[in-house]
Order: sequence, then structure tokens, then C-alpha cells
Amino acid sequence: MRPSHYTITQEQRIDRLFSFSILDTLDEAVFNKIAEDLAVILNLRGVVISFMNHNREWFRVCAHLPEGKAEQLVILCDYVLQFGQPVSVSDVQNPDRYRLPLPAKVPGVQSFLGVPLATPDGYRLGAIVGICKEPHQFTARDIDIMQRFSARVISELEQRLLRAEFEQVNEDLQTIMAHSPSGYVLLDDREKIIGLNPAAERITGVLWQQGETFNWKALKKDSKVSSSREEPVYSRWVGQGWFQLTRIPMQRKDRTLLVFEDITDHVEYQLYLQDIAFKDQVTAAENRHAFYAYLRSRFRSGPFAVAFLDLDHFKQVNDTHGHQAGDEVLKEVAQRLKHAVRTQDRVYRLAGDEFTVILGGDVSDDMLTQIADRILKVMREPFHIEENHIHIGVSIGITRAIAGESVDALLKRADSLMYEVKQAGRFNFRMG
Repeated sequence: MRPSHYTITQEQRIDRLFSFSILDTLDEAVFNKIAEDLAVILNLRGVVISFMNHNREWFRVCAHLPEGKAEQLVILCDYVLQFGQPVSVSDVQNPDRYRLPLPAKVPGVQSFLGVPLATPDGYRLGAIVGICKEPHQFTARDIDIMQRFSARVISELEQRLLRAEFEQVNEDLQTIMAHSPSGYVLLDDREKIIGLNPAAERITGVLWQQGETFNWKALKKDSKVSSSREEPVYSRWVGQGWFQLTRIPMQRKDRTLLVFEDITDHVEYQLYLQDIAFKDQVTAAENRHAFYAYLRSRFRSGPFAVAFLDLDHFKQVNDTHGHQAGDEVLKEVAQRLKHAVRTQDRVYRLAGDEFTVILGGDVSDDMLTQIADRILKVMREPFHIEENHIHIGVSIGITRAIAGESVDALLKRADSLMYEVKQAGRFNFRMG
């Protein structure tokens, strides 16, 4: 008897069939091979693999059949498709024996075996039918073999669909990669470049070539920005900005993905916050917070000295010329101090008219005296603010750090030396 009523509509079946893009295509060797192998194994006169469209009249491939014969087998394929189960007819001349509503007789066909081409989720796409010219008793083994070949056909269709989906996904990924704001470089186990996207070159400013060995020296690591981050940060060779590089091991052991992220906005914001926290907003010199942070770490880095500076008569500048003129003087003081000291020395504005200098390297009496003299010399020059020629002085206390002493003890000693200069008439220095 016929199987139970379809739960899948004809429209759904046709839609699923069309999803495989199998109709109206050229013959393919894989289907020809399936039909030929089945004909040989079961000793059949011919085999037809048919996918039934709206009109139930489209053939995919046939084997061992004369030209034009396959079209006559449409009725058998349609019958198997509608029946929905394997159909085994050993002699079409004795249909009553099978008590089946057999289709109309096909010339030259005395027996046939057919199996629906059904997907695992129940979509019947067509049928595979084998015929004989003489009566033939098909066995359970024959039916099992044909069902296995039917599964091969469906498997090939599903692989075709997976390949098409993979190609589409790959195409989508190519589009995503081409427009991604992140840079990607794929390396093999010899660190040769397999592929990359445009953003990798845009972010790094380096022109990479597919097939060449990845040149790590082309990346300029920025230790200043990288020091507090888990991943290193690099400065661009071309233009302004920073990027971060992350290495991602792939599932394939011989593949590594390099991901470049443009973090310019983030780093600039962090540097802005750092400027606010550690830079004096008037002079652009490092501020009190930066001074104490560096001073504490400096005790672990060899001999050094601290100069404590207090401007002489600066209050008169503000009172006479205004605070804006006073700010301009402070800016100029910071610049003059930076030019007077060495490159390894660091200038800070603590507050108001107080400055400090942390002196490293050679901190002998002779060297400290030379530096103090240079500071006094540059401070003797008048400050030209708008049309005013302003004269101020500076009192300096200089002391070398003693191993094991506290920051407060060091600064108190430098401040006391500076105060002694003030008491002695200002505009000089004293070491101790």
C-alpha cells in the first residue's frame, strides 16, 4: 500500500530541489559513474537517475540505455517518487501478482527496481531506477545496494550545496576582510605571508607582499606606550598614530593570524589623560605628580642629585604685569631650564614659582657646579613679554641622594639649601 500522506508540500519539494542547482546543468562524471557502477553491480539493462521538476520530466543522467530510451522511463521514475519507498517489480506482465497499481508498460522493460532520492529530512527530489529486459527477481540485497547508491547521490548533492555555501561564505569573508577596519595577515609555519587585507597595510604603513617572509623589523615598537599594556604597541612608520598587534594561533598548526588594530584614538586619549595627570598645564613641563613618581623609582637606578629652584621676585611680575604675563614668564623659565641642563636631566614645575631638576649620570661637584652656573646664566637674560622686559632671579639648592634615605629627607635638604641662598641674598646656588 502507499505510504502515509506527504507532510512536505510540492512547492516545498521543488524549492528544495532548486536549492541544489542541479537542474538544466551539464552531465557530470560523478553521477555518470554512480549510474554505471550500479548497472554493472546489479547486472541491469540500464539505470536512470532522475530529478523531477514541476512537470516531472527532467533527467539527470542515464547509463547503458539507447538514445531516446531514457525519456520513456519518466513514468517509472514518477511512480517511484510518488510511492516514496523502494519499488521492486520482477515481471510487469503479471501486475496482479504484486497487487500494486503499476504504471503503464514501457516498451523493452520487463522488470525494474526503483528507490526514491530523498534527503535525510524527508524531501523527495527524484528517483533512481534500474531496468531489465527480462523478468528478474530482485533480492533484499539488491534493494539495499540501490538504497546505498541513492544515498551516494544525495550525499553528492549535499556536498555540492556545502561547497556552494562555503564559496558564498568565503566570498562574504573576502568582502568583510576587504572592508574591515582591522588588519589581518595570515602566515605559514615559515612566516611567509599567505594572505592579507588592505587594512594591514593602511594601519602599519608597510607594504606587505603575499609570498614574502614577514619582516618583523618593519614594525617599530613603541616602548613608551607599550609598557603598561598586555600586547605591544607599535608606532607607524608613515604618518601619525599607533597600532596593536595580536598573534592568534590557528587550528592548523602551520598557520598563524596576525591581527592589527588601529588604537590611535585610544592611545591619544590615554596620552591626553597622562598629560593632565603628569604635565603642568601652564609650562608643559612635567608636574609634581610626575616628579614624585620618577623620584621614587630613581633611588633604584644609581647615583643622582636633585636641584630645588625658587624664582626670585616672581610675585612682583604678577602684581605689576598681570597673571597672564606671569604665565608667559613661567613657560619661558621651563624652556630655559631644559636648555641649560643635559638630555638625561628632567625638569619639573612643582607649584607656583617652584621648579625642580632631577640630575642623573655624572653628579660630581664639578658637573653640578657647571649645570648650576648655566642655569644662573640663562636666568640673567631679561624675559621679553609683549613690550615688557622683565628681570627675575632664581635661588637653587642642590644635593645628592643618599642610599637608603627617604624622598622627604632628600627634598627637605634641597629645600633648606635653597632657603640658605634666599637668606644670603638670592640669585645663587648652594650644594650640600
